Amino acid sequence: TLPKEVGVTAKIRLPPTQADAQEGKLGHEFRFDNPVTVEERVRRLIDSGVDLITIHGRTRFENKVTVGPVNWDGVRLAAATAREYSGDVNFPIFANGGIEYFSDVQKCFDETLCSGVMSSESLLENPGIFDEQNIV
Repeated sequence: TLPKEVGVTAKIRLPPTQADAQEGKLGHEFRFDNPVTVEERVRRLIDSGVDLITIHGRTRFENKVTVGPVNWDGVRLAAATAREYSGDVNFPIFANGGIEYFSDVQKCFDETLCSGVMSSESLLENPGIFDEQNIV
């Protein structure tokens, strides 16, 4: 067990849904027998003692080749679940995915009610993405 003063964070993706399976988005080898919901993933992380969760608004099947639109509704559900389950209305949840421009940050906050955002690939193309002067 880690000492309390050591912070622990986790990053997860949204789990695939039955609709994803029906639309053929999960590949031919994936079996949709016992799906774990995003709520269950979040509860397990909180039970394990994480201090902050970053949730990517896409499934693991949506990678560089098959990227679809980000599911900010799923991220919002994860944030609501974390705050309700933990009993902490300020439990920190960061959103990942769909942050391409500075203007996307506020859109993400509005749609997900997250505490913060994370961007990765867009930062490679535009390291100033979080600069207010870089509004697109």
